[in-house]
Amino acid sequence: MKWLSLASILLMPTVSNAEHQNDYHFSKDHCAEIYKGIQFLLSEADKHWELLNENPEGSKEFIEDAMRIQWLANVAGNYSTVYQTFCGEK
Repeated sequence: MKWLSLASILLMPTVSNAEHQNDYHFSKDHCAEIYKGIQFLLSEADKHWELLNENPEGSKEFIEDAMRIQWLANVAGNYSTVYQTFCGEK
């Protein structure tokens, strides 16, 4: 019963906030810039993917490129979520 009470208290602000949300969308220009940014991040990840294949697995360069690819892909994924949320159909 304690867990149910705690869950309802924690979820209450989320539910009440959802009732007051507006449909907010970015301008076409803003969405175009986000899209270009996503393309740039993915193209940079592709470049590092090619560099990754040139270095022996486990080397310092290999690890650095793998970390850059992971970071670039994560950031591109986050911006894709923003794009879908705020630049989708109105």
